[in-house]
Amino acid sequence: MGPYNSGVGSETLPLYIDAGLVPLRLTTADATQGLGFTLQPMTAQIAPVAAKALTTWIHASSVAIIFDSTQAYPVAANAAIQQELATAGVTVTAEVAVTPGKTSYADAVAEVTATNPQVVYVVTYYPEGGLIAEAVLDAGSSARCLADYGAYDNGFITSAGIPAAQNCPVVGVPAPEDFPDAAPYLARYRATFETEPNTWGPYTYDSVALLADAATRAGGFDAGPLKAALGATSGWRGWTGSVAFDPATGNRRPSSSRRQTPTGSSTSIPRGRRPPPSRSDRRRLRVETRLIPSPGLGSSQPLLPVVAWR
Repeated sequence: MGPYNSGVGSETLPLYIDAGLVPLRLTTADATQGLGFTLQPMTAQIAPVAAKALTTWIHASSVAIIFDSTQAYPVAANAAIQQELATAGVTVTAEVAVTPGKTSYADAVAEVTATNPQVVYVVTYYPEGGLIAEAVLDAGSSARCLADYGAYDNGFITSAGIPAAQNCPVVGVPAPEDFPDAAPYLARYRATFETEPNTWGPYTYDSVALLADAATRAGGFDAGPLKAALGATSGWRGWTGSVAFDPATGNRRPSSSRRQTPTGSSTSIPRGRRPPPSRSDRRRLRVETRLIPSPGLGSSQPLLPVVAWR
């Protein structure tokens, strides 16, 4: 099962398949579709959600983009969101590439905000996404901030600080406690590990459980029968809800993507002292659901939620 990183997956997934394995991948870049199966959203499923958040929620007519040019997923996501924005008639005023590892991205933020966009869209992983959100808030720009799926993690809040994170919603997936049937899974997780599950814990948990279920249906782990069993999966339910796959791509139908805005204690956090949110803070991260159509799905399929934490 794995890998998580799309750049790694594009190189290693073909090796696993050549060795007779059927991967349950945790990748997102479209370049990895068809290389095993995934429960997580893909770039082609995320970009339309992000574009709708920009156009129908924020009502932006101009967007500047900051993206990580060193990783497969941010590069793919940048291209996909630009295509969606062009189709929607939105002007991209600037496109600035950054590299991970810096302690500040104020220069990149200054470059894009100088073009007077209505929104700065951040296509990076964390902690870079959090640092960029911090720089947007510090810049005092009138531009709003929206961070892409790659930044979706509690580490985004840690690196940005709560005020900056509140100022920069994130296109993400449901939090572990937000899935409709999450309660028993949360109880078992907390009892076993005495901590809270992270963002991708439910997807990893379901991937393992589904792989075991498919292997049982296939009578083992031989690639042909196992691939057929996974491709035929329909209505299987786990922590993340009901699962079905597109057999041609191995992508989940439908995916789940959300827009989320952290909120928590109103206490000011001094610069340089950015602890992760406490369990009580995380319990205050509640959601307001906005439903938008999932691209490429029939009218009978569920809608993808766009969510704001309040």
